[in-house]
Amino acid sequence: METLLARREINDANAHREWFVISAGYTYEGAEYDPLDNVSNDVPVLNSLASEARKTGVRWLMFDADATPTDGLTVYDR
Repeated sequence: METLLARREINDANAHREWFVISAGYTYEGAEYDPLDNVSNDVPVLNSLASEARKTGVRWLMFDADATPTDGLTVYDR
């Protein structure tokens, strides 16, 4: 997240409550918007998740360390 915050690829994160939100990217007025494109090599797992989310029409991803795991998704230990 330090990389994304430093490059202003994400606008906000809350370390106290352990969550952050990123845009998965989307098409707007005919143009593709992919905010992780510039840092795809630095955050490959996050970029992969956002790419898969875009394919299903998801525009935003919220990551919450206190949330219950979602069936079918890989869990990464921090």
